[in-house]
Formats: sequence, structure tokens, C-alpha cells
Amino acid sequence: MSTPAARIADLLEDVPTASNPPARFPAPAPDPSPRTDGPTLNISVIWGDIARIAADLHVTGHYQSVVPAAAELALDRAISVDPRRIITEHTKLGWIEAQLGEVTYFPCKEGPVRCAAVVGMGPMGTLTERRAVQMYASYRWTWTCCGNSWTG
Repeated sequence: MSTPAARIADLLEDVPTASNPPARFPAPAPDPSPRTDGPTLNISVIWGDIARIAADLHVTGHYQSVVPAAAELALDRAISVDPRRIITEHTKLGWIEAQLGEVTYFPCKEGPVRCAAVVGMGPMGTLTERRAVQMYASYRWTWTCCGNSWTG
């Protein structure tokens, strides 16, 4: 577990401090040319009701200790059996820690939502571009390792 000082240093990103020396964050490497020998992940970003779009996997972000709202709440309603909201309950019980990049899956059987995933975004207000890249990389690694094994 990180100390509060380490968390603050992480938020500073490129500002040099004792716990955040200039060499800590090297310049990002240029993007290599696209590879064709691995799995493909097609992503669609849609504005509207997430639960009405048919897909193998629906993904939303989730901040630590924040109950679902907006797209995450719509997804929660789509996968839950009334009146219980499974993502909301898991959040309130502390079962979804929402550490940066932590992925929690919720399989479904009926409707356009076949499987739902919430990806941890860390504490609210701490998601920077660098941390978003880390979050995406973690999610992509998890998805690649699992393939489509969680869908019916």
C-alpha cells in the first residue's frame, strides 16, 4: 500500500521532488508500427444509453468508493436483478477496490449486455493522462489474457 506522500508524488507527474526525481518518468517511446500477429480489440465509443447497445463486453470506469452514476449506473441496471444493483452493492461492500487498472467482470446471460466490466480509475480527481494510459494498458492485458472466455 502506498504512503500518502507517494500518492501525492504520483500526482505531480513531471514535477521533480525528492520522491519524484526527473529520471522517474522517461519520455514515452514512439509508437511502433501496428502488429498483425496478435489478437485484435475493436473499440467503439458511443454517446447514449450504454445498456441499449449490443456488444460482447461493455466497459466503464470506476472511481474508488464512488457509487455508480451515469454510464456505470445504466450498466448496473442492465446486469442486475431488481431491486438489487450488483455493481452498487459490490462498491458499498468494498468488493470493488477500483485500484488503477483493476478490472472486475460481471457476466450476463440476457439482453444486449453479454458481459460488463468496471475498470478501476483510482481515487476521484487523480486520473491524469499518464494514469489513463496505465489503466488502459492494464485492461488491455487482462482482456488479451482472458480472450472471450467470459462471454456465453
